[in-house]
Amino acid sequence: MKKMKKTLSAITAISLLSGLVGVYTVRTAVNENESDRVFAATVSAISGIDGVNISATRKPLYDIDVQPLGYVYEYELCGEPGYALIVNEKSGAVPMEVMPGVKSPYEHCEGKCIYVNGYNYLEYANGNFMDVRTGDVVSSYDICGMRYGATYGEDVAALDVSQEEVTISYESKTEDKSTMAERCPQFSSASYVSACANIAGANVLGFFDRYHEDLIPDHEAGFESLGMYFYNNEDAAVYEVISQLHSDMNTTSEGTTMEDFISGMEKFCARKGRNISFTHCFASSKLRFSILRSNILNKRPIVFFLSGYHIAQRAYGSNIDYYRYHLYSDNHIMTGFGYRDITYTYSSGESENVQLIYVSTGSVYEPTGYLNINYKCNVDDAYALNIY
Repeated sequence: MKKMKKTLSAITAISLLSGLVGVYTVRTAVNENESDRVFAATVSAISGIDGVNISATRKPLYDIDVQPLGYVYEYELCGEPGYALIVNEKSGAVPMEVMPGVKSPYEHCEGKCIYVNGYNYLEYANGNFMDVRTGDVVSSYDICGMRYGATYGEDVAALDVSQEEVTISYESKTEDKSTMAERCPQFSSASYVSACANIAGANVLGFFDRYHEDLIPDHEAGFESLGMYFYNNEDAAVYEVISQLHSDMNTTSEGTTMEDFISGMEKFCARKGRNISFTHCFASSKLRFSILRSNILNKRPIVFFLSGYHIAQRAYGSNIDYYRYHLYSDNHIMTGFGYRDITYTYSSGESENVQLIYVSTGSVYEPTGYLNINYKCNVDDAYALNIY
């Protein structure tokens, strides 16, 4: 499905007067850009030169998820080249690297400029990540390794995400719950943009690999301890499966259709000599919790197709439950492996039912969480999958 995006301007010529912080001319549609101000102030402070015009270009900068991160400024000062990376954090624009006398590592970058972390630069084009210095394609395995310790965009507006907190104080509660394992598959990394369908499919395959070891060769599905089953993390074999699903599902930078998700999973399973079935979790055009519950109890993961969704976390106190919702406005696919059906009874005698699905989100930020099917989410479709 299509990931969250924010449209940024293309390369824009700018002219800044660095000696007067906050007093400059920006020839762009953005008349007051905080990144421009921080760039001007930082270069002025580092160079110690006042009152000199800086000729510069500004390019959008992205993180390893190809999400907006900030800007690359490539400039010339007193005949010498230089570059600056200004990152947008929640607190504002922050200079990440400012290097006078050094040519920009993105000087010849024609695709999207990707900043991983200190002096680690990539270019993203045509579905591939490339080393900006050599032009070599970086493997999916290496990209997934780079995600740990990478710099990620913190601009909440850019991510189209907001947060809400809900507190429930109750007199008593009853809870029916079940999960398919103590630790379910929670794969979340991919070297492609808009890869949530591929990751969701891999989580399903990872679950059934416990029973059919040929689904993900050279991958140990998990282990049992004290009567509980724990699925292992993703590894190189899982990354290869995600890459194969990217092809089988005809995924593009715009995402994956529901039809292509289904046909891609069928194609992948057929190649392994396996069958796959899809059970619709709607009845009379409405998502039915009873159908979700029944399939989860029968160990059939649920794949949700969403247009606007949330990831919820829970915390507990004495006769009080806390819910924190991260709300997203984009399309997404994620996989459910458990449920909680909770009824709260209040001191007034009234009651409220909360129905949660435990999900592997496909997000590196929150790999697991809950989907409250009755709270601010649009479930376009949902299928229970069985591989046999």
